[in-house]
Amino acid sequence: MKTLIDRNDSRVRMFFHHANSIIEKCEHLGKEYYPMLNGRRFLTVRQVSERLHISRRTIFDMIDKGTFPHYKIGGKLLIAEQDLENLLNASYRPSY
Repeated sequence: MKTLIDRNDSRVRMFFHHANSIIEKCEHLGKEYYPMLNGRRFLTVRQVSERLHISRRTIFDMIDKGTFPHYKIGGKLLIAEQDLENLLNASYRPSY
């Protein structure tokens, strides 16, 4: 006799566990993914602020002083990820 599979079956529970895990990963990817343009990735001021754990005001001040390379398109400021890495590498000071 064939057994009826219901929601209490371990296989069904495992299926939904994996499905929920995939959904969570897709949601995370949707929030964190930013497409490339001509092989470069661009970040907003908010994204840079979150990555570096510094205020947006500090980033705007650095932009105003000319120490932070950026692009301004339609009032939106974008920072190339490579420019951010270059700035961090140039600012690196090893410990003594």
